[in-house]
Amino acid sequence: LFISIHANGSTTSRASGLEVYASRPLERQEQKDPQRLRNHDILFGKLAIQRHDKSVENIVTDMLYSFKSSESLALARAISEEMGQETRARNRGVYKAGYFVLRNTLMPAVLIEVGFLSNPREERQLNSNQYRQKIAEGISRSLREYITRLGY
Repeated sequence: LFISIHANGSTTSRASGLEVYASRPLERQEQKDPQRLRNHDILFGKLAIQRHDKSVENIVTDMLYSFKSSESLALARAISEEMGQETRARNRGVYKAGYFVLRNTLMPAVLIEVGFLSNPREERQLNSNQYRQKIAEGISRSLREYITRLGY
């Protein structure tokens, strides 16, 4: 799993809450991103399949992307729910985005926005060790739930 944790910002100080992002479907130019192509070469270099068979590579790529997308979304939902319960922060929900860190991984990936630094109340909370601990506990609990759901 790949988890990227951030603090959000807005042009208004009223914006508040947490958001979790999973990857949206890739646009054509994103599919040709150099990092994505390097990851593709790394992956297919380690698989025991005949190299350069584009039909097999396309099928495997589609299967892996479908798995990654559905699992990223499931993980994002679990994190959003658990963090919202743990922190009692406004839960702005789960979204799909094309952020580099989401689209260029070989594993399920999420990006978490834990609050708005542009909101004075949330900035104070994010500066609090206790609040950051609640965030960590919410993420940790959601990971345990997610992994249990997978049968591990």
